[in-house]
Amino acid sequence: MQFSCHIRRIFLANCAPGETKSEKNRLQPPFRSYNRYVLIFSPQEVCSMFANPSGSQSLARLARRSLWVLPALAGASVLLTVSSCRWSASHPLESVSEVEETPGPPLFREVTSESGIHFTYRNGEEADHYAILESLGGGLAVLDFDGDGLLDLFIPGGGHYEGPDKHQIKGNPCRLYRNRGHFHFEDVTAQMGLDGIDFYTHGAAVADYDNDGWPDLLVTGWHQLALFHNEPVDPHYPAKGRKFVHVSKQAGLPDGLWTTSAAWGDLDGDGYADLYVCQYVDWSFEHNHPLHCTYDGHTRDVCPPKNFKGLEHKLFRNLGDGTFREVSREAGLRVRRTNSEYEQLTWLSPRSRERLKRDVEEGDTRFGKGLGVLMVDVNDDGKPDIYVANDTVDNFLYLNRASKPGEFRFEELGMASGTARDDFGTPNGSMGLAASDFNGSGKPSIWVANYENELHALYRNDCVIHPQDHTKDRIVFTFCT
Repeated sequence: MQFSCHIRRIFLANCAPGETKSEKNRLQPPFRSYNRYVLIFSPQEVCSMFANPSGSQSLARLARRSLWVLPALAGASVLLTVSSCRWSASHPLESVSEVEETPGPPLFREVTSESGIHFTYRNGEEADHYAILESLGGGLAVLDFDGDGLLDLFIPGGGHYEGPDKHQIKGNPCRLYRNRGHFHFEDVTAQMGLDGIDFYTHGAAVADYDNDGWPDLLVTGWHQLALFHNEPVDPHYPAKGRKFVHVSKQAGLPDGLWTTSAAWGDLDGDGYADLYVCQYVDWSFEHNHPLHCTYDGHTRDVCPPKNFKGLEHKLFRNLGDGTFREVSREAGLRVRRTNSEYEQLTWLSPRSRERLKRDVEEGDTRFGKGLGVLMVDVNDDGKPDIYVANDTVDNFLYLNRASKPGEFRFEELGMASGTARDDFGTPNGSMGLAASDFNGSGKPSIWVANYENELHALYRNDCVIHPQDHTKDRIVFTFCT
């Protein structure tokens, strides 16, 4: 009895450090890794490996799925794309062949032209400045700003340069599109009061920061952090609709930051959404605009982020009255402190405080060059933690150590948990983020999208959790892209 398969793709992945002869001198990070070595077997080899009746149950499951992962050799798994499998005494092993499935109907249809959304993000590159400002791009926000049950879209516009030397940084118009249903949208930017955004914009984040039942909007960008409150046009006549009002100054949010990404979450358990804001690098035309960078030794290009110092990220506590107060230092973020301020981080061990102090003093790269941030409870203690994607420097994982409502206490565990770098111990150009329980473990894992020629990262949550005493939790992730 032999087993024959019609298999389209077969990959053996997940070789850990030290498991292949060529890895003897490979850097050993403090977490298990999987992604770098991908061995491809022929269908004949795989069928030979599994050609025995005891494997029929697993192989029957294979036949019912187009994608399957099975345990194979030590520290590895086989990934197969299968069209059909069967036991047969009449088909020799040599009859196995690769086949292509007939494509089914498309899952998606392009509807942009008929949707009413006509918009392009602009970065100002036509001025030929080759400024790192132009390299970040833009995001968008999804929100139901008018409470009709349909998700609307806010899209930042980017920016351009003006003035005789083209060094005045200006914003391009942003857009707010109201969802009219059936994938049709209407531009209501001016009607909703968002046509006056005049700074170079990158991203946006949504939260009902004052708990009035309506989503508010935060817009990030060059030297501004703009908060827009969602309120009625006329409080006495709700039918007149809604509008957004710029309230950054009243809320106590500062100007002068180069903000890229932001996240909202109730970090101290008081029922109000607090705010984490990423900053990028120390760049400006006046003080740090290098002109010497090329991509091939001859052709000019934007200088990479490694040519710039990182900027401190910011954490703002929501005071519950429509205003915010910065708590970055007292909360334990990687920022500059005096010696006495380090001693006030009493929830950290003396060794942890000293390590934090040393890391910050070693260089500004320790502050991060933030491009993405999300809040997620990684250890199931009911408190949101913070994960930050940084560009070419270590990513951050801030574990929420608060012991009672109203406290801001975080411990940075990126390196210790295995989420700061890749499996070679190298920081990546990390940007996009998502969290999900992809393997049904009950714990959220973290997905990180990295720069070109870098593999994306999936950090599997392998935390050892003690529900009765979370101070004993072991925070560890496995790099398994």
